[in-house]
Amino acid sequence: MPRVELLGAALLFTTTLALVPAADAQAAAGCGTRLSDWQGATYTGILTGEDGGLHSVTVRIPGDTVTVMTDTHSWEARDMAVELHDDTVTWGSSVPDRGFTQTLRTPLCANGSTAVVAAEFTAERNTLAGGSTAFGWIVRTSDGPSTTTA
Repeated sequence: MPRVELLGAALLFTTTLALVPAADAQAAAGCGTRLSDWQGATYTGILTGEDGGLHSVTVRIPGDTVTVMTDTHSWEARDMAVELHDDTVTWGSSVPDRGFTQTLRTPLCANGSTAVVAAEFTAERNTLAGGSTAFGWIVRTSDGPSTTTA
């Protein structure tokens, strides 16, 4: 994706996050503490890699699995078991030389609801040659199961 498009996407994402009505993690008791607060949704946003590059990301959590797609597909994960601890959702794999961990934390909820409307996203990849980390924010863009794949 050309840098101009990435910057435009980053501005759109920032504007969307700013417009989330009354988005406040303190506004709802138990915001994101149940897996159902995260499930049945598609989230989109922007990741920043270690090199400072911006990457679009889509996270789909239709149920007990997750699909992550980026513009480079380097952070793609499919059908990984989702685990919830307090208000942090994690999934990953520890396959030798191809391990990764992806995490959603700091959930934001709106208008007293416990459904997550935005969250911090971190993606870490580890190989024998080294590792890398990308981080950013995602915003809930649609509800319901999604069958679209890359």
